[in-house]
Amino acid sequence: MTDVNQVRINELARELEVKAKAIIDLLPGYGVTEKKTHSSSIPADVAEKVRKNILGHAEEEAKAEAAAKAEKEAKEAAAKAARMRPPAPPPASPQASVTPAATKPVDVGCPDASWRGRGKIACLPKKVRDHINQMLEDGVRYVQIKENLGDHGKDLTLDNISQWKKRGHQLWLKEQFWREEMRARMDAFTDLLGNGDPAQLPIVGLQMSLTQLCEQLRDLGPVSP
Repeated sequence: MTDVNQVRINELARELEVKAKAIIDLLPGYGVTEKKTHSSSIPADVAEKVRKNILGHAEEEAKAEAAAKAEKEAKEAAAKAARMRPPAPPPASPQASVTPAATKPVDVGCPDASWRGRGKIACLPKKVRDHINQMLEDGVRYVQIKENLGDHGKDLTLDNISQWKKRGHQLWLKEQFWREEMRARMDAFTDLLGNGDPAQLPIVGLQMSLTQLCEQLRDLGPVSP
């Protein structure tokens, strides 16, 4: 029977609609140092602190997403108004020769990031991006992600992380699925070779060639997020 002064972590996670790991990660900050699992219990006062923390962060994230949506709608409205504006008349041809203006260098922004956007996270090192993607996959809150990144996260906003989750993180998930698929196929080929049946060798060779072709085609696409 559960003590009225204790709250199970998995029940609290269901209430707050988060993963139990997100709650466990917060416990050391409230003085709970012993190792906990999703089925463990925590004092009711600690559970209340965790509840306020996560609900507060959820409210901040909702505000950030609402602000991002409003900004996007404003940009779309401005673009629509610009399209409706009549075109400007062409400039009159100059009578005298004019020296061409110096070409202004093009700001290329973040190298190799056009496919995943040019935001702050897109320009971070791959190792840091992978860390962010893994934390998003684990259900870690945006505020906690920013804190976990240390110096890499000091210039990030919750909106930066929200926008990355919608694009860069989705590409990362597809990349992980593709890698698992290729790994499973190679394991299957290895099992066929291990059977030692000579009749299977042409089939195995064809399958391995197709796998290598898939990998080469995949390499022509964007690098992993």
